Formats: sequence, structure tokens, C-alpha cells
Amino acid sequence: MNVFAIEKFDENEWFLHIGLTVVYLVLWLTPKRLPSQIVLLLCVWSFTVSKFYDFTFGGGSLDYYDVNDSPRYCLMDLATYFFYAPFGYFFIALYERWEIRGLRTVFYILGWSAVAVGIEFVMDFFHVITYKL
Repeated sequence: MNVFAIEKFDENEWFLHIGLTVVYLVLWLTPKRLPSQIVLLLCVWSFTVSKFYDFTFGGGSLDYYDVNDSPRYCLMDLATYFFYAPFGYFFIALYERWEIRGLRTVFYILGWSAVAVGIEFVMDFFHVITYKL
């Protein structure tokens, strides 16, 4: 099994290349409101959580979806985890910038949940994620 082989270069790879470019440009170009160590920690946390849930729900006995073109692990699956990484920073940075407190926190979390569902919808449309249900 060659993890570096891409079976076919189609819309899911294009989505990931463009998506990675956009999210990391936004991460790089926005003024940092948190120390670099915290930014790195938030990105590593988001990367780890996405990988954990992918291995939990996307493989093994709970095989609910495939990532990219096949059920086998490949290099583009790793790119998917890197796509998710900056969103943990965005979540906390905007929370601090907008000084979210009290009941607004609930709406902030619901808003980000809607953003996450929207991103998943777009990723499903571009076949980055293929649900099996």
C-alpha cells in the first residue's frame, strides 16, 4: 500500500489544495491576538481531535464515511487534518476579540457549529468526505 499515491486527482484534491491555501493565508495574515505557543497548541489540538474522530467514526467498526477517494489511508487524508487545524485558533481568537461572555457564548458556539456543518456539507459536495449511511 503506497500512502503517497493519489488514485486520481479530482475535485477533492483541488478543494483541499485551495482550502489549505485559504485557511493558512488567513491564519498567517491575521494579526495574532494570542502568543505563538498558544496558536501552535490550538492548531495541534484541532489536528489531533480531527484525526481522533476520523479514526473513531471513519474507520474500524464504526465505518461511517471515507475520506477522499478510497477507504485506504493516503497522503491527502493527512492534508484533510491540516485543513481543520487552524479552526481551533480562529474559534478562540474571535472569542477573545469579540469579548464573548454570558449567554452570547451559547450563540457563539451554535454559530461555529453551523460553520462546521457548512464546511462538512461543502466537503461532502466535493467528495472529500463520502458518507456511507
